[in-house]
Amino acid sequence: MIKRNRNMKIIHFRLLFSLSFLFSLNMNSQCNNYSGKKILKGNVKEVTEDGVSIDASSKILRINTNIYTKITQFNRKGMPTGYVFAHKNDNYKFTKALFKFDKNGYKIKELRYGLDNKIKNTLSYKYDDKGNEIESRYFIGNYKILDNYETENYNEKCNLVEKITCFSDGQEWLHYKFIYENNQIIKIVEANNNSYDLYENDSIGNSLSIKSFNEKGELEKETRYIYEYDTIGNWTKSTSIENGKEVWIETRKFVYYNLKSN
Repeated sequence: MIKRNRNMKIIHFRLLFSLSFLFSLNMNSQCNNYSGKKILKGNVKEVTEDGVSIDASSKILRINTNIYTKITQFNRKGMPTGYVFAHKNDNYKFTKALFKFDKNGYKIKELRYGLDNKIKNTLSYKYDDKGNEIESRYFIGNYKILDNYETENYNEKCNLVEKITCFSDGQEWLHYKFIYENNQIIKIVEANNNSYDLYENDSIGNSLSIKSFNEKGELEKETRYIYEYDTIGNWTKSTSIENGKEVWIETRKFVYYNLKSN
């Protein structure tokens, strides 16, 4: 039973990881720059993200289902200070997450609340002297039970080159290696089975396509991405096209400190 639960967690984590990492690819190297800062154009105050799943299996009807909504607040220094999140599985009821920072302005704690407004999960973070996140720990409740932890390694340009996730007992869960060209990610390898993804990016680091290969080197999936941008230069819509079919739409609505919402 434990093994099955861990396998389900791995599947869920891989999905979250692929989405979160994809939309942070346009971050530059983090030398002497806190890695928790979101790289966005303009003085962003708030971002509302919506994830929409597309079911185009029917030739007659295309079904678009909103999966989640996330609203993130930023301070005037461009640092995210917390967010609220609503998911289809929770009947779109919002929960919240609050961030705590150290004297350097680095996020050291993230408190995630449940629908009952009690702390459901806690995350803690550690950084090196260049501001790169080198360790995160995920707890059930308010530091009650350690569930898993991550360690991260960087190259001389402060690009992330390795991420290892382990269960609380130290058993390795996930192990990714990152390969760069011209300071942009071009390949992610899952070290446990040698499956990998190849990335093609635009000039600012947004992914244009990802080709996913299994451990035998066989192409399993190709995903292309199409973007729309606001007048500031932040993308407001990303459409994912998997093997020729639209499967996912990500939208972002921005509110700026010195501008009206876009």
